[in-house]
Amino acid sequence: MTTTPGLELPALALGVPDARGDSAVRVLSVLRSDSPAAAGDLVAATGLSRPTVLTACDDLVAAGWVREVPGAATGRGRPARTFEIDPDAGVVAGVDLGLGRVRVAIADLTGRIRHSSSVAISPTAGGRARIGAINKQLSGLRAKLPGHRLLAVAIGLPAPVHGAEIIADEDFLGDLPRAGLANNVARAQDAPVVLHNDANLAALAERAGGVAKGSDNLVALLAGERLGAGVVCDGRLLHGSRGGAGEIGGAGLLRGVEGTLGVGYLVRQAAVPRGMSDPATVFELATKDVATRRLVERAVRPVARVIASLHLLLDPEVIVISGAVAGAPGLIEALQAGLPRMDELQRRPVTLRASTLGGTAVVHGGVAAAASYAWERLLARP
Repeated sequence: MTTTPGLELPALALGVPDARGDSAVRVLSVLRSDSPAAAGDLVAATGLSRPTVLTACDDLVAAGWVREVPGAATGRGRPARTFEIDPDAGVVAGVDLGLGRVRVAIADLTGRIRHSSSVAISPTAGGRARIGAINKQLSGLRAKLPGHRLLAVAIGLPAPVHGAEIIADEDFLGDLPRAGLANNVARAQDAPVVLHNDANLAALAERAGGVAKGSDNLVALLAGERLGAGVVCDGRLLHGSRGGAGEIGGAGLLRGVEGTLGVGYLVRQAAVPRGMSDPATVFELATKDVATRRLVERAVRPVARVIASLHLLLDPEVIVISGAVAGAPGLIEALQAGLPRMDELQRRPVTLRASTLGGTAVVHGGVAAAASYAWERLLARP
């Protein structure tokens, strides 16, 4: 689901004897989705003999990928030998490279985030400064987990991505597309780096553990300062031929829509004449003041039109409003009020939900993507 077009990653050496590699991969694949597991369960799931399974487990324990844990007692005999993924076998990292902030999280192979950090950065910062901010945070977090191998890094950024290519105008991200982001971080961290559109990572996060958990058809709409949509269709993340699926640069062609401007930007601009510049303050006041509520509803109407278009085109189960703006009080109600009055929307009503991940959705999605890449490499045979 997370594979990026134009990207190939080498297999990661398991460190087990070649002759037993296939068996080890089959056992590891089962443990990835069902851990811990007793030896008998591994025999049933893999179709391998018990001696072969136990040898594979011992190989994986020796290589550091798996550990043996106390098993449940079975009758009067000894407890069944039981194994699970060793959370200390390696770590992965997710990065949210926003315009004005860089967030980083490191997680183990079970997906549990161990450490995270965040730092503000100038919206006009160049590629070198942005890469430096990423590497400084990654190195700082890794220092808290000495001896843990970094298996993969996934970086989300507000632009279409195709392999290692960032497709963006210089007036938006400066020289970052030419700065060798993936190569420079990979070299500094001695780990493979994959790039993603930030909205795509938000969609992965919402599906993995957010308000759209388990959904096979969803849209995650990053709607703060700019609009960007991550689309999961029939269980697969959509990228498009050049990584541009979900980009809303053409939304300005829709009547009443102001291009890629997001909720935060539109509300702030609408409230300036009233002496307010903080969208959070405006939303809070809108819960108590009718005039402010109407101002918010008018301001977000262009975003509501984009939501309606995405819903009618893609037919998702749910559209998740993601990013830091998602927690704004009354936002979902204001967007619902701004939806066009159309018969088709009456027949197929929009299900809108506010993300509970807030501003961490992209970095959580980065962790999920990095873990997926690490597992793909682990389970691949040379």
